[in-house]
Amino acid sequence: MLLLGLTVGAFVILGKVNSGRYVIACHADEVVAEQGRKFPPWGTRAIDGAEWKPIKIPPQAECRERDTEDEAELSAWYLDTLIDRASTALTAREVTKVDEANAMLEQALLHARAPDRRDKRKEIERLLGDVGYWRAAAKVKEASSALTDAAKQFDEAAAQRPRHVTDAAAWANYARRLVQDLRVGPAGAPSEEPQPTEHGGAPMGTALPVEPDAGSATPPPVDAGAATPADAAAPSGGVLL
Repeated sequence: MLLLGLTVGAFVILGKVNSGRYVIACHADEVVAEQGRKFPPWGTRAIDGAEWKPIKIPPQAECRERDTEDEAELSAWYLDTLIDRASTALTAREVTKVDEANAMLEQALLHARAPDRRDKRKEIERLLGDVGYWRAAAKVKEASSALTDAAKQFDEAAAQRPRHVTDAAAWANYARRLVQDLRVGPAGAPSEEPQPTEHGGAPMGTALPVEPDAGSATPPPVDAGAATPADAAAPSGGVLL
């Protein structure tokens, strides 16, 4: 009985000591925060909680394993790792992991709530500004693609010589000019007026001929107060950008 009691006591002491051990563990594709187990088998286990979710890393990423007996120190290490990985994703040659970076920064905020980490929170907020920038840039890219498609459709419409609208070619040229301006960006020079398209579209503002209805007499008189295609703020067919 004495031997059993000593054995149980030793296990309790060892478990208490081991549970006070915290580790940054490097795995093949992630960094994991771990804590020592209280019961056999000894070793460590991943810490639960949203702030301790594993951090994804590429195979070539640098990772340094560390251990401490202070959970606050472990939190500081994890916070630095989250900020570093998010910053790396947002400064890549081609930024494609914006959502992943945003998730890491949101996780980092959970570790930066202490008053002495106010500077870290400011850094995270600035990086979240980078996230917003790249999300907006993606929308501009989508808009550019949509405008390019719209220009092609206006070209196709102009080639068919629409009966009720006359400014399809003008809108095709205008859409292409917007695409050019988006590609140059706010720091670039204004784009030049695009040339007529290969489909034979007229220069911007030039009305295309409209065939009269079969059997009709002379065309109806023009209302002097009506808006002309060149004056219209949207395609005369009702299309809005």
